[in-house]
Amino acid sequence: DFLIDTYSSNCCRSHIYPWCKCCQPCVVNEYYYRKKCESIVEPKPTLKYVSFVDESHIRMVNQQLLGRSLQDV
Repeated sequence: DFLIDTYSSNCCRSHIYPWCKCCQPCVVNEYYYRKKCESIVEPKPTLKYVSFVDESHIRMVNQQLLGRSLQDV
């Protein structure tokens, strides 16, 4: 937001995403929109990260539990 306020014109500030009508498209707004709205890959529904009090590391569990405890997996 700081970059947009600094480098865009006054008319751009009312139409920040993804482009403004007055400068069709504003380079600052286009870059900011592209960086802020990158698509991400959703994690698998089975992937879990588990830590136990008596262990110093984190376990990655990538399987369905099907009623089992995380400690048994």
